[in-house]
Amino acid sequence: MIIKSIRLLNFRSCRGDHTFDVTPGLDGSGQPVVLFGGLNGAGKTSILLGVKLALYGRLSLGKNVSVKKLEAFIEDSIHRPKNISEPLRECGVGLTFSFDKQGRDVEYEVFRSWSKKRKSYEETISILENGKPLAGMGTKQSEGFLNQLVPLGVSDLFFFDGEKIAELAEDENGFALASAIKKMLGVELVERLRADLRVFLLSNAEGKFRSSNITAIADETEAFLTLKQRIKQEEMELEELLESYQTSKNMQADLELRLIESGGDYAKSRQDQQKLGDSLASQADGVRRELRDTISGLFPLALADQFIGELSTDVEKVVEREKAIERNAALSDFALKLKSAADPISHEKIDEVLDLTTSAVGTKPKFYPNVSQGDVDVLSSFAATGATDSRRRVADQLAVLERLEQDLESTALKIDRAPDDRSLQEQLAEVVKATTLAEAQRGEVVTRLAEIKLLYDKAQELARGLKRQHEVNSTKDQIEAAFDLAVRSREVLLEFSEKRVARKIDALQEVFVNTFDRLMRKRGSIQRAEIDAKTFSVELFATDGARINKNKLSAGEKQIYAVAMLDALARTSGNHLPIIIDTPLGRLDSEHRNKLVNQYFPSASHQVILLSTDTEIDLHHYSDLQRHCAKRLHITFDQESGCSSVEEGYFFQPVAEEVV
Repeated sequence: MIIKSIRLLNFRSCRGDHTFDVTPGLDGSGQPVVLFGGLNGAGKTSILLGVKLALYGRLSLGKNVSVKKLEAFIEDSIHRPKNISEPLRECGVGLTFSFDKQGRDVEYEVFRSWSKKRKSYEETISILENGKPLAGMGTKQSEGFLNQLVPLGVSDLFFFDGEKIAELAEDENGFALASAIKKMLGVELVERLRADLRVFLLSNAEGKFRSSNITAIADETEAFLTLKQRIKQEEMELEELLESYQTSKNMQADLELRLIESGGDYAKSRQDQQKLGDSLASQADGVRRELRDTISGLFPLALADQFIGELSTDVEKVVEREKAIERNAALSDFALKLKSAADPISHEKIDEVLDLTTSAVGTKPKFYPNVSQGDVDVLSSFAATGATDSRRRVADQLAVLERLEQDLESTALKIDRAPDDRSLQEQLAEVVKATTLAEAQRGEVVTRLAEIKLLYDKAQELARGLKRQHEVNSTKDQIEAAFDLAVRSREVLLEFSEKRVARKIDALQEVFVNTFDRLMRKRGSIQRAEIDAKTFSVELFATDGARINKNKLSAGEKQIYAVAMLDALARTSGNHLPIIIDTPLGRLDSEHRNKLVNQYFPSASHQVILLSTDTEIDLHHYSDLQRHCAKRLHITFDQESGCSSVEEGYFFQPVAEEVV
């Protein structure tokens, strides 16, 4: 991963939209360092905070930070310019970075912003992959996607400040080192699972042998004292069960959060997307059937408007000619009847009237179909409106079919984007197990409440309560199997955790010794280091085999110890990430500072972003470091405006060109 730029929008001391180019030199150039210089309060920490906030959002402030606390933090982080009455209502952080994704160099642009809506803040996150938005990703899915790229658990090994160095430097009991190693290896998850299994065992230990009391309870079914004691017992068990249920719900929430960090939100929605795809496919088939039915009717005629019009006219003429022939025949018959009844002198007059009333039928056309007036009406109606309606109906069906096919394509993309179920199988199984346990306990709580209510209502309900106890007894084998499985699982998890830690500690010790020896003022002062796999305490040994008391190290040597340990943790984590250090030199003396500047910073990673004051990397150290610097950026704070600005250069290099 290489961070190309960092973006701050109205964030802390930065007013407006600022983008900082932090691209390091090319591989082999020997310039991995990007150096930010600024006095205390100028805004250096905003750079480190902006990177972590863009990647992890609320989780960057701590795993137990609530939405309310996040909003309070955002409220304090929105820039407050001086001499402006209307406060700003929006801020944001982002970064652009390249990432090696299965052998391909992919560029991601992440921007996370907060806008104030009345009394709360609305969070928006956008992710571009090679300039194109990642479609179909909500906030949770975006969080999971980013945590897959840059895991939260190892971020403290690469993005840290002087406080993290001091924490490791003063870590006498191994607590800080233990936390770092467990986060790096994911051992925290294993320990939490073992603790949850312990809660399960404790909450079911009594229930495992509860059936032995059923006979005694049945013998005293008619005794009121037994009923009263039973009610009291039920209430006590209900209280314990409620505590266990709350513990299980908390465990479920923690597991779901860690599953989201690993991309599990995609996996949970995959089946829903597959069901939606099946539904859309079924709807599309139905529309296709309707379309075939429509096309197999009169629709082909609707494609020939002019022909239908002409046909309608010709058919109407045929019908009119047939009507005229019928009228003429009727008149001739009538005239014959008149002649037979009239005086022969009147025959001539009858013929004259017949000639006047007879219609001319003309020559019979070549196209002369056998049609009726009803056929003419149907054809005329189709020519007038039916053809248009038929075309409109087909167009509507085609539009519906196109929309369904687009939805199918979008659903298929979402399904393809979901990670392989096998990669999340273990975590998903843990969530399912925790959910099943919580739901089972919730069901038992509901059952117990109903039982207590019935016992209070009527004494006769005791028999029904005993019946339920017999039903519970029938599941004894299942309870005992789950109990035994939980015991074995805790043992396996403990063994897995110990072996995983032991293997990683071997590599960690070797890398730590090499880095520590390289950075110490006195080379060859230690030969080996031993890290206890259980307590994580560290023992240092000199070249003659004598144990070195870590507490007797100077403050500067403890700082070097902490930096070497962070370097070893980062290198053995298996993640190829940039390193960002705020306040990098701390309490070191000049010689140890020289060691870090010349031996550590140029080789700590392929990209090293340093946030320093002029008293840490001073003129002397800057002279040594500048040949390794790809970028030099100077942050200054204007007291009058209350804003920070960034220019190219460093304290000891004149400002030449403003970059934001």
